[in-house]
Amino acid sequence: MKKLIHIYLSFWLTRRTYLLLTTVVLVFVLSFFIPVLFNAARLFLLLLGIMVTLDAWLLYIELRGIEAERIVPDRFSNGDDNKIEITIRNHYTFPVSVKLIDELPVQFQYRNWERFTVIKANEESVISYSLRPLQRGEYSFGVINVYITSPLRLVQRRYVFDQPQSIPTYPSFHQLKKYQLMGISSRFNEAGNRRLRKLGNSMEFEQI
Repeated sequence: MKKLIHIYLSFWLTRRTYLLLTTVVLVFVLSFFIPVLFNAARLFLLLLGIMVTLDAWLLYIELRGIEAERIVPDRFSNGDDNKIEITIRNHYTFPVSVKLIDELPVQFQYRNWERFTVIKANEESVISYSLRPLQRGEYSFGVINVYITSPLRLVQRRYVFDQPQSIPTYPSFHQLKKYQLMGISSRFNEAGNRRLRKLGNSMEFEQI
């Protein structure tokens, strides 16, 4: 029973399927005026049902056809871009089209965040993006939603990966490191200039 509920919650028909169903309905309506179209509509509906069943079988034959993992830094730098990576592994024997929806911390107010990619059979893909926090505190991530379709694109399967993560945010240590490097570089330049001035004075003394 739990397995059936899981399939029901993760099973989606694609836009292509709805367009094809709409076409079938229109052909059935036309068959009232052109009776010869009735059998064609029935055949079309039967073929569509077979293709949807086949597509669903391809997506659900693998229990763990997709794996996803979010990689985040130990802490966020406030006011700076912080890199996030999500690795998606495809264990199917065919390429899949992926729609990724990551549940970002509420502070960012991203309600329509999504990314798209295609992953070849038995390969993985890394999706990278950046977040720029503007206030201190903890930023909590939710689940990772991965929607996949096979090359038939009639059925969409949803994978949910429960990976809650809370990342503390500190003052801009990225900028601090940048200024530290600039300071070190400046000191090296000053030291080099002093050495050059000493060499110049020595040569002038020898000429005198």
